[in-house]
Amino acid sequence: MAYSNILRRLREEKTNYKKRGTLLIGKRDFITVNITNENTQVQVLKPGIQKHFHQMIELRENILQ
Repeated sequence: MAYSNILRRLREEKTNYKKRGTLLIGKRDFITVNITNENTQVQVLKPGIQKHFHQMIELRENILQ
């Protein structure tokens, strides 16, 4: 069985894909926060399923190769 990054993210409970899908379909802007020991990075993002859809296709193609 090939190792899959998506399964690892689910296993480590880092990504809730149901909530992520809801955010991408919604109408409100949302923020993402990345905190390290030295820096805090914040992004304000607009929902867009089209951009996410293309990233998922590329990821799937890489997994299948």
